[in-house]
Parts: sequence; structure tokens; C-alpha cells
Amino acid sequence: MTTQKLVLKPSAFKVYKDQSRFRVLASGRRFGKTRLAASEMLKFATRKKGAIVWYLAPSYRMAARLMWSILKSIIPDQWIFKKNETNLTIILINGSILSLCGGENYDGLRGSGIDFIVLDEFAFMRPEVWSEVIRPALSDKQGHALFISSPDGLNHFYDFYQRDAKMPGQGWKSWQFTTLDGGWVPPEEVEAARRELDSRTFDQEYMGEFKSFSGRVAYEFGRANYEHELWYNPDKELIVGLDFNSAPGIAAIMQDQIMPGQFETVTIGNETIKSQVVGTGAIGEVWIPQHSNTLLVCQKLYADWKNHKGPITFYGDPAGGQKKSSGVQGTDWELVQNFFKQTEWRDRITYDIPRGHPSVRSRINAMNARIKSIDGVIRFMVDAGAAPHIVDDFERLTVLEGSNGEIDKNANKKIGHLFDAVSYAIERRHPIFDGHAATVIDL
Repeated sequence: MTTQKLVLKPSAFKVYKDQSRFRVLASGRRFGKTRLAASEMLKFATRKKGAIVWYLAPSYRMAARLMWSILKSIIPDQWIFKKNETNLTIILINGSILSLCGGENYDGLRGSGIDFIVLDEFAFMRPEVWSEVIRPALSDKQGHALFISSPDGLNHFYDFYQRDAKMPGQGWKSWQFTTLDGGWVPPEEVEAARRELDSRTFDQEYMGEFKSFSGRVAYEFGRANYEHELWYNPDKELIVGLDFNSAPGIAAIMQDQIMPGQFETVTIGNETIKSQVVGTGAIGEVWIPQHSNTLLVCQKLYADWKNHKGPITFYGDPAGGQKKSSGVQGTDWELVQNFFKQTEWRDRITYDIPRGHPSVRSRINAMNARIKSIDGVIRFMVDAGAAPHIVDDFERLTVLEGSNGEIDKNANKKIGHLFDAVSYAIERRHPIFDGHAATVIDL
């Protein structure tokens, strides 16, 4: 196998050559964090015989996807004593061991002394991974750590980023770089993202800034998002979002369509033209205030839309695939599937359900980017006459006070379910980034 030579751009090289024991890098997306992490692992594994070097991602699957192929490609075959594809471990001829791990079951990581570790996307791990497992594992060898992540509000990663200022002389060093600082993404691509995203999401995901979250969840949602009557096309795809609940029982019905009054400029060659914007329109809802269940929601949904002729795609809560003590007939998703198998929709339905929950911040970011971009372009609208409760949900749902952007569903038990139903669909169809994308399964 041909060995790949990794190139570090100047910003990443500043981090690479720094000798601080604990280094924290906050950066925008596509900065080049994976290249830096692989280079750091190889550096520590080769400069000391018998070194124990780890790469830790939020999940084992993510660690394999992000790092395994690149790590194998940069290590010459003559340096390798043994390689284990099953355990994602490489042993070098100098006795050093490079291992890839996931942080989802961090108790299983106990017991090993570590010389160096990369904690990738640390903002999306539980902070206990560090305090309870990794920090003690570094002690006997006085090991080093590199924390790299894009920000996720003012959570524990922000606290670690501040340590070099708050704990001077204790071995901490921090950097903050934008996507452009990384040198891998052209300016025009970043500018295109700026036009599409809302300001808060762009600042966090591309500028690498730590943003606080307070007030309304859908902070840009307003009258411009629901003042127009929308269209329904019986031959186009019907998008259905579900969030399983009994009070209320809900569903959100959507279609992609031209957004009334919305335009964007498109450059083709030397010509700049004004183009209409295609977005997501909420054209209906199911709302059963009390004593609802999954079958009642399905019955109401089909009764209202049974004459639809086009394809239908379902999105929703992954937890609906779990058995419940009251769910003697099966899981919620099994109930949905079994119901629609008996209808004329049966051959036209697709279920796009992730194996696990996408992060709440991923859903909120994707939703707000559709609601209104930095350039003021709206790509999500609601027909208020057909879906009044969706409007109410988006206008009233707030962030939990003092949290890192978590949704407050305790203030009003009826609020938040329709936002969830819509945002599950939006996050799957229009994700802000793919770093935490879940795998789709067929039901």
C-alpha cells in the first residue's frame, strides 16, 4: 500500500509544534482536524518506544469512520508489526500501540495508562469521559492530551477552552480558528454557507465561535414564515414528521415547494440572475389534544390525505422503535408500518429513521437555517390556516434557562412536539453538517 503524506496547513501546524501538555483546539468545520489528529498520533507513537496512543471519538463507529483509513494510509508497512481490523488497533515495530475508541461506553475504557490521546469532537462527549477515565489514565505516564472540536454552545468544551487563561502555568494551551483558517475550504464555499445558514449557526459551525443560547428555540421564526397560503400537489412527495405522544397526538405534513416572495441571486458564468427559492412548506397537521395514541394519529393522517397519489416519506423520533410497557401491540414505528400496509399508500411509503437520536443542537441548527438565513432568505414556511398549531409551537418554544441550548418542554407540556416532528425531517433532509449523521434503517 502506498503511504500517504499528510500536509498540515499553517494554522494546524501551530498546534502541532506546540509542546503544551493539554492543548485545546476550537475550530470551524472542515478545518483539517482529522489530519492534525492523525499526525499527532503518529508523532507520539514514533518518538517513544512502547507508547500507548489513543484516538477517542463520541462513538466507536465515528472513530472508525473518521480515522481508521487515514491512520492506515500514513503509516509505512515496514513500521507495522501487527494490525487488527476488528479492534481498530495498530502495533508498531517499536512496541507503540495506536488504538481507536468510542466514548459512548466510557466505563469500558478504564484500566489503561495512556501516553497521548486525541479527544475528537469533545464538545459532543460527556464530560465524565475526561474526569472519570481519561485524566486518571494519563497520570502515571504524565501523558498528553489534545482536545479538538467545533463548539456546541457554552458547554464543557468551552470550559476546557478557557483553562489556559484561568489556569496559567498548569500546562493548558488553547486556539480558536475558523474554517477559512484551516486552508482546505475555498472562500466562495464558506460564503455560500453564510448565505444559507442563520447567523448563530454560521458563527458556530464556520467561525468556530462559542455561542450562548437563550430565549426562543426558533429565534428567527416570525410572521414572514406563515403569512402566505401554500400549495399542495397530490402528485409530489408528501413529507410526514412524527413525534409519538398522547396529549397531544401529532403529525406534521409538509411538501417542498416555491417559497412565496423569496428570491436569491445565482451566478452562472459571468451572469447573475435572480431566482425563486425552493423550500419546505408545512401544509397540514394532525392535532389530537387528549387521549391520543399512534393508531389514532395514523387514522387521522390517512383520513385527511388518503387521496394523495405521490410518494410519502416518514421521519420522526427514533425512540419510537423501542418497546414500551404499554405497547403490547409493538413499537410505535411497527404500529405505523402495520397500519399503512393495509392502505393504498403501502407501496409508496419510505421510512427514513435514524438508529439513534441526532443531537438536539443539530436539529435546532438545521431548523433555524431553513427558517431564515443570514441573507434573510426563508426556506421554511407554514400555512397558518392549515397548520395553526405548528405556528404556535415555533413561536412559543423556548430554551431551558441556564442550559446549553436544551429545549424547555416543562413550561408547557403541549408545546415542542410539532417542532420535534418537523425538525426530525429537516435535519435528515437538510443537515448542517454530517459529523453526527445517523445511519438509516429500513423498517
